[in-house]
Amino acid sequence: EEDKVQSLGMAPFSVPDSSFTFVEYYTDEECTQFVSWPIAWNENDQIIYAKYIKGDWNIIKKAEDVKSSLFMSTKVKDNDKYYLIQDIDCTGISVAPFEEFKGELQGNGFKLSNLKVTLPASSNRLNNDGKVALFGNISSSAIIENVEWKDIAVKYTPKNFKDFKCYFLFTSFKLGAIVENVKISGTFHFILTLGGVKPSNIAENWAYDNDTVDDGADISGFDMSGVSAPTFEE
Repeated sequence: EEDKVQSLGMAPFSVPDSSFTFVEYYTDEECTQFVSWPIAWNENDQIIYAKYIKGDWNIIKKAEDVKSSLFMSTKVKDNDKYYLIQDIDCTGISVAPFEEFKGELQGNGFKLSNLKVTLPASSNRLNNDGKVALFGNISSSAIIENVEWKDIAVKYTPKNFKDFKCYFLFTSFKLGAIVENVKISGTFHFILTLGGVKPSNIAENWAYDNDTVDDGADISGFDMSGVSAPTFEE
């Protein structure tokens, strides 16, 4: 049996100032086909390609990356950058919604599927005068492009308060934010237990907070036509 190279593992080299980020190893020069490890070691040359992209990025390749990297914090800073390199099935992954999104997500045309977004009744974010949404406050520095959130399940369990608000998409959108080709489908569900009540806004406007969209801001890059209206379970 031929010896095999199990994997090269890490990047072939690192860039000291983080001006470039290693993405993955590929079998083709166009970097469209991942290397399938292990590779047989024999007398014939086998060429593989290492792809780097400009800038300091967090590469999102598997479901665990979605939880431990993209959703590592509910506050995405303006220098946080995420780069999706393939479709990812997030079945079994549960995350909390963002409080604010100031960074950059480049989806490169790929899908994040079956992600669960939840907040338990114990969360202080479901409180008097609180606001909750998937992306939270979208800052002027935010960039979200070319990604599909498919069959996302957003589920909250409110407390017994009447003055909080829940939206599906965002709680504010600032002028300067860039959103292009972001498609979202899924469900929006509330579990009303222990005297929990419906958010005060939910009957009139549940998609996003219209009053906090800056004049001149462009939110047309969001397509949430595949999101069903809120449902409730008592």
